[in-house]
This record gives sequence, C-alpha cells and structure tokens, in this order.
Amino acid sequence: DIPKLWETTKGEDINVAVLDTGVYGEHPALAGRVRDEDFIVIDPLGRQISTTPAFDAGQHGTHVCGTIAGGKTEDGVSIGVAPGANLLVAGIILGTATLTALLHGIDWALNQRADIINMSLGFTYYEPHFAKVFDSLIDLGVLPVVAIGNENHGNSSSPGNVYNAFSVGAIEKM
Repeated sequence: DIPKLWETTKGEDINVAVLDTGVYGEHPALAGRVRDEDFIVIDPLGRQISTTPAFDAGQHGTHVCGTIAGGKTEDGVSIGVAPGANLLVAGIILGTATLTALLHGIDWALNQRADIINMSLGFTYYEPHFAKVFDSLIDLGVLPVVAIGNENHGNSSSPGNVYNAFSVGAIEKM
C-alpha cells in the first residue's frame, strides 16, 4: 500500500542516515540523491574519512538506500518507500561491522541532523547497552531502525534484538 501512503507523504524534509557498506551514488535510481557532503567512510577504528565519489564496499548499502529513497527504474517503476527523503550515508561496514564504527556512525548521523538512523546490520551476540543508546536517540526525536538478523532461523542479532529497537525482518513460508 505504499502508493496510498504517498497520498500524504513521500518523505520530504526527512533526513535518513544509512549506516551500512556505503552507497554507489551514481546508481540510476539514486542519481543526484547522494551529495558528496552527505557521504563519509568510518573505518573499523572509528576514524572518519572523507572521500569522493561515494562508493559501496559491498553493494548492500546501495540496495538499502534504494529501498528507502530510490526513485524510479529505467522502466518507470518506483522502488523507494520514501523517494522524497534526504539520504545521509556512512560506509561503516568495511568487511565486517565493528561496534566502534557503528557508535561513531551514530554520532556522525546525529551531527548531520538525521531524523531516522537505519542500521541494516547486526552482531551475533546480545548487547543490552544498545537499549540505552536507543533510549537516548528516541529522547532526541531520532528513530533507530535496525535489522533483526539474517543469520539463522529463530535467531536475532544485536542491536535489533533490544527491547526498544524498531526492528525489521523477513519471514518465509516453511
């Protein structure tokens, strides 16, 4: 029912930070959507690296950005849920995600005035301290959206498995 949602909003004036593998900003569905100043790389030790052009270290971030705010395909099919949203992208998964890179990414997103922080990632253990981080984000009016996990049936990953996470996952018919 996304077209029905578009009757009231397409995400205009909403800043969505995507903390993932980066983004291929020249993808046709994202062309002109990711400005150089809205992209940064944060290495596993938490160091911020400015680079142009925007790049994706693993293709996943580009996929996530398209799902969130992609325009139309060459065939005219709309692919993004909120095509009017502003994308802020931090490449924090360079091979593997680290807690340090994630926390620095959240800090960067706050400094960019993100309304939503999307984290389509996870750690294979339960980290209860993420609940405090998410409480702080929610108190600031920022919505943390997190993957619940893709590893195995019946398992979840952190931070998507803390009580106050707005988690996204998939199910399959068995």
